Amino acid sequence: MVTLITLRVYLKGKIANLKKCNILSYGYNSMGTDDKAGVHAEADALNKLKSNPNKKNPIPINILVIRVTKMNVLQNSKPCALCIDKLKKIPIRKGYKLNNIFYSETPDKIIQTKLHILESEEKHYSRFWRERILANSKTKCK
Repeated sequence: MVTLITLRVYLKGKIANLKKCNILSYGYNSMGTDDKAGVHAEADALNKLKSNPNKKNPIPINILVIRVTKMNVLQNSKPCALCIDKLKKIPIRKGYKLNNIFYSETPDKIIQTKLHILESEEKHYSRFWRERILANSKTKCK
């Protein structure tokens, strides 16, 4: 998965035109281990984003999250519950205001949404966290 943080995203149908976007940061997924979670592209991009020195005037930004197969077909890249939490906190701390979130969805669509909408929808968790939550619930049941 790849994430871009930009000042603007231009959508035409299912295509995002990145030529005029002024990319501020980018991120990639990294795999974790059995006992350590990987880093999602959204978190990687947010961590790489340089702080705005004038935090009193937050800079409006957009985030574009894309996942493609080896055959370059768009796949679902909707941010997970933990990434939504990071999208809520990190931009403000670094002096930015998150305007829009764009993510890919099958079949070959790009969805434009707002943070408050993602927060109100049913959340999903990555496999690592689903397994961790399941393991914790089994431990508590004993």
